[in-house]
Amino acid sequence: SMSVHQYKNGTWYVKHKNQTTRGFKTKKEAKIFEAKLLCYEVQNITYISFYKLIKEYLNTYKDTVTYGTYQKATNAVKKYIKPHTEDKDIQEIKNIDCLNFYNYLRDLNKSTETKNWILGFFKQIFEFACLYYDLKANPSEHLKRFHKTTEEILKQRDKDKKTWSIEEFIKFYSVADISPYKELFACLYLTGARMGEIQALTWNDLKNGQLSITKSLTAKTKQKAYEIKEPKNISSIRDITVSHDLEKILNALYESEKQKLGFNDDWFIFGGRTPTNHTTALRYFYKWINNSHVKKITIHSLRHSHATNLINDGVPITSVSARLGHSTPQTTLRTYTHSNKTADDKLNDILNNSSHFMIN
Repeated sequence: SMSVHQYKNGTWYVKHKNQTTRGFKTKKEAKIFEAKLLCYEVQNITYISFYKLIKEYLNTYKDTVTYGTYQKATNAVKKYIKPHTEDKDIQEIKNIDCLNFYNYLRDLNKSTETKNWILGFFKQIFEFACLYYDLKANPSEHLKRFHKTTEEILKQRDKDKKTWSIEEFIKFYSVADISPYKELFACLYLTGARMGEIQALTWNDLKNGQLSITKSLTAKTKQKAYEIKEPKNISSIRDITVSHDLEKILNALYESEKQKLGFNDDWFIFGGRTPTNHTTALRYFYKWINNSHVKKITIHSLRHSHATNLINDGVPITSVSARLGHSTPQTTLRTYTHSNKTADDKLNDILNNSSHFMIN
């Protein structure tokens, strides 16, 4: 089941079961590799090279993520991982090899978020090897996430602080004049759900004053205009209670949609037979921002606005976290504690009242 052969161009290759490993310059190199494979067979260890392992993992990975995320992973492999690692047998990759890649990432002129994403994917490759290719010890397990710079933290805080009060949203909504986009933005602002979750909703998902979030729409793929998948994580599956105002908006939209030929409750709430187009939504969003003269934010900031308003109204973090579909309340705390103006005002009052005796 194993043999060494020579190509016409003079290079050597090793055939092992259904695999062929090429690129040996001499017969001696090929024989050494053959001996290593025989040793692995005796020890009942599966042989696979690092680059082939990456290919195997990508084949599995693509069925678990959106098309956009898969493209992001293949780009990370092509641009960062392969050019800065060696194609060794995974059993021969040591902690120092992973540390060298980690140090390369550390010095990369990219955001900490990008570095951590690449690092996370890199580590997943070795976890996959441990699970399916008999890798006894994970050489990447000691690599820790990179910390954001102070500049990045401040920039993110400034971005997250760009939210709308209810007065600002009403001003924006008053100039919105195209359905179902105006209703879409109302739903985003008044539920805090993610854009993909809202786009994937059908009329079947609206019952008894609640929206059932069980799926999400992904970006365009190679094969089709959109794809409906499971939401971001298990905690994203939830029921969101809608306010009376939003219920009125959605009921009015439903009555309008019912007049269309072929309508049924399987239609998307926002879009009908097919969901609303993200690019078109963006165009209307910024057009109505300009027309209403409210401050410019992103569509995702409608979610931030909803969460911030709830926290400032005294809603417990655990309730806000469940409504947003966060995996833990700590995620909500990390993102929104700086936005709690009510708590800051109370803190200032306490500090001022406790220190007044020091002023002559």
